This record gives sequence, structure tokens and C-alpha cells, in this order.
Amino acid sequence: MMDVRNGDREKVNLKGPVILFALLAVASLVVNWYLSSNYNLAFFQNSFSSIIGIVITGVLWLIIALINIFVTLTMKGAPKSIHNPKAMWIVSSVLAGAFLLMFLWYFPLAEKMAYADTLNNAVNTMEDTEENQEVSVVLVKSENACLRTKNCDVRYNNVFYHSLKEDSLFKRAKD
Repeated sequence: MMDVRNGDREKVNLKGPVILFALLAVASLVVNWYLSSNYNLAFFQNSFSSIIGIVITGVLWLIIALINIFVTLTMKGAPKSIHNPKAMWIVSSVLAGAFLLMFLWYFPLAEKMAYADTLNNAVNTMEDTEENQEVSVVLVKSENACLRTKNCDVRYNNVFYHSLKEDSLFKRAKD
């Protein structure tokens, strides 16, 4: 962010992005608290998913760091406008932090929201069925590509919910 004509550094206005980030963080905390209290979902994700996110982020950061070290060693004496190693360390660290935030907070939150929506769809479908049935089964979510073909090579996910007349699982899940 340099003014090429004058050689001066331009002033960066970070107020908007910081306010947006704060609003997103507060909104995600509120949504996560709501899902945790109403659906008994864990506030944080499990350790296996956290490790996967950390490993992916670490590998990407390591690749960027190795490229930065290689370019720094091969381009000794290059002007900062061509290669600025300090700026690359800052950019790669911010990028790694953004990836960690996505993997450890936002992706699991989206999965929880999708699960809660699926559960609500199942409850609504069960409420529309006849009351005199002893067992009700609802296919709430399925991947269309695997329903149409007999030989589905990819891993697919069908979500079924069932309810017994005496002890409704949905009433317990909804409460």
C-alpha cells in the first residue's frame, strides 16, 4: 500500500473490517450458544476435527514459509518492492490465522446449523404423519446422485429419523 508517485505509505483504514469481524464473532457466539442450549450440541467441535484443521493449516503455512525462505536466500539484495520477507511472514501468519478460524470455528458452526435444520425438518414431518402409527420413519436428507444410480462409488449420507409411539425421540431431541 504505497503511493507510487510520492513514495509515501498510504494510511490504511481498518475500522470497517475490524467492526465487521467483531459483529461476525458476536453473531457466531450467539448462534453457537443457541444451538448448544436448545439442541444440546457441543459448544466446541471434537478433537479429531480440530487436529485435522490444525494439520491442514500447518502444512499450508509450512509450504508458504519454505517458499519465502527459498526466495529470500536466492534473491539476496533485492529491493523490498520485489520481495519483502518480513511482509511475507506477516501475510502468511494472518492467512494461517484465518484458516484456523475457519476450520476451528465457522465450519463446525455451519455443520451444527445444518444439523439443527435437518432435525427441525424431521420433527415437522413427523408432526404431519398420522398419529395411530406405532413406528414412523422419515428420510430427511439424501444425496440425489446416489439415489438415482445403483453403483455409487462416492461416500454418501442418508439421514433417517424414527419415532416410536410410546417414547418419541423427537420430543426429547426438540426439548
